[in-house]
Amino acid sequence: MTPKITAEQREALNQYPGPVVVEDEENHRKYYLVDPTIFDGLQAQLDLEAARRGIADLEAGRMFPLDEAIADIKERLKRTPQ
Repeated sequence: MTPKITAEQREALNQYPGPVVVEDEENHRKYYLVDPTIFDGLQAQLDLEAARRGIADLEAGRMFPLDEAIADIKERLKRTPQ
């Protein structure tokens, strides 16, 4: 399902190039309307930063073997209330 934007939302998107904040009148939660090209650019920045952090961890020796990581995850899942 793809909800359709209102005329008011369209006008706001045309007037302002960045994200537009919209509020649900029932529960007062706020959401962002954003052009896909802006969203893709933000996602690319987040991905790049995550890669940089991973490389920094690798270079600093903050790593351990995959089998240890899997064992750690399994142990944490056992302790998580279901």
